[in-house]
Amino acid sequence: MSQDYRRGTLSPIGANKTLRVFGDAAVITAIFAIGSILYWSAVWLVAGREGFPLDDAFIHLQFARNLFESGQMAFNAGVPSSGCTAPGFAALISLAHMLTYDWIQASFLVTLVSSLGTSLVVYFALLRWTANADVARWAGVVVALASPTVIQAFSGMEAAVYSFACLMAVFVYGAGGRGMRLLGAFVLSMCIWFRPEFLVGLPILMLEWAHRRSHRREGVETAAWGELLMMIAIWIGMASSYVAFHYQLDGHFVPTTFAAKAVAHFALRPHWLEGIPAIVRHGSWEYLPLALAVLPIVNLLVMGVGVFTICAPLAFGLEESVKRVWRVESSAGAGWRLAVLLLFGYPLARAFVDPAGTLWYQGQRYFAHLTPLFILIVFGAWPMTRSLVAGSRWDWTRRSLNSQCRRAAAWATGASVLMGAVAVFSVKNINDVQVETANWLREHSADHELIAVNDIGAVGFLSDRRILDTVGLIEPEITEHYLNGGDLAAYLARRTPRYVVIFPSWYPAFAAIEDGLSRRAAFTTWPNVVCGGAELVVYEPDWPRIEAFTSRERRFRPSAGDVSIGHAQSLP
Repeated sequence: MSQDYRRGTLSPIGANKTLRVFGDAAVITAIFAIGSILYWSAVWLVAGREGFPLDDAFIHLQFARNLFESGQMAFNAGVPSSGCTAPGFAALISLAHMLTYDWIQASFLVTLVSSLGTSLVVYFALLRWTANADVARWAGVVVALASPTVIQAFSGMEAAVYSFACLMAVFVYGAGGRGMRLLGAFVLSMCIWFRPEFLVGLPILMLEWAHRRSHRREGVETAAWGELLMMIAIWIGMASSYVAFHYQLDGHFVPTTFAAKAVAHFALRPHWLEGIPAIVRHGSWEYLPLALAVLPIVNLLVMGVGVFTICAPLAFGLEESVKRVWRVESSAGAGWRLAVLLLFGYPLARAFVDPAGTLWYQGQRYFAHLTPLFILIVFGAWPMTRSLVAGSRWDWTRRSLNSQCRRAAAWATGASVLMGAVAVFSVKNINDVQVETANWLREHSADHELIAVNDIGAVGFLSDRRILDTVGLIEPEITEHYLNGGDLAAYLARRTPRYVVIFPSWYPAFAAIEDGLSRRAAFTTWPNVVCGGAELVVYEPDWPRIEAFTSRERRFRPSAGDVSIGHAQSLP
């Protein structure tokens, strides 16, 4: 390893290398394009049409459409709602719609550019920080091949955008000087508008600052107190604007989805291992020690399993890579340390603000940025370690960079094929169930009629009907109703929707009502890999008869509530 790399005295890329840089970028883009073509070929073969692998993508589209048409963040037109956790994403889709004039294509445009951008940012960061074009090119290629890059490019979800913004923040943070670090901190703080759990980014930045402050070296700029205060001010301003935005919508300081998640118990996590927000909502303070000491470790382990699954060969070289890049004595060293702290600190700290669910949940939508961070770190250490895969059993330093990279790329490709297959069948599931239900409702209901739904995305966006959300994402009153021991039937009886569209397995007590509840339609899918159930049923209720029936039932059997959510779907 050269001394220039350690001290950060590398010169900028010369004009004679510009053509090679464009060529490398073209290679990365071509690989991304090939993966995209293969993905869509599989989607059309299995599902027969375009679509999203998650119903939640349609929730973002609904908020974006109402924002575009009325300037209001709302799911039901004219009713402001803080139910969107990623208002920045909805705003970007609205802007993209001005170019595409099609909502689904607008969503694809935003996520495609962001996903490809993540691969290119990793390439340019490594090119600048290591001055090794081969390392940079291979890293960009592996990011393009690895899951979830191509999948999230067409997922309709915010993960693609915050991944790009996070990696760009790391790149800028290590570009040199206090001004660039503050700009990097600002870019990272913007991720809050796409994933509010990025609030944990401030303590991570403070840890990086503290490290620079305590390890002063000759020729390295000292971490000043003014820089820290400015970082804190940036984050306070960004977080305050996010909170104020939601509060002015409907009086909630945080998105109403947080309350909905805190009420629901998920099959992917036992009730005694809840996040702190859920503990506060339920008053189950006896579980607080587990939330503080155990849940962060669980999140980190789950993240580790996820990254290992995606890039197993590289995972063996992580320990040595982290130790080497952590000690880089240059302006780029700040970027390396921020990458390392985000890789390990984000899943740990996120546990303190996570109401429910797990990091593995929903196609990596909550930790999509960790895979490119991991690749950035391991490839970045190559000039120092000569090994992407380190270990006593294999002397990988004897193998060439190309040899090691081919193994990493092959594994990443295989993992992407498996996860891509899940995404393809997920598109089929959503089209078979939610999209078909929306089409039926559009034909069998009037514009003014209220529809109660537990998966509100496609049904709300495609049917263009007023929606009552039985989960509580955009219906905070029902969350309080559940907390007070109420059941679904009692709440709906007060609102009298024309139809109730639910997975029977989510609300078994309601689905079992014998008097006054008629099945009008049912839509099924197979094999079901993503929906809350294999069958979504449209019920037509006779509310007076249902009220009489449930009243008789309560006389003999007090209700314990009816919020049996077993599949953690549609909670953005």
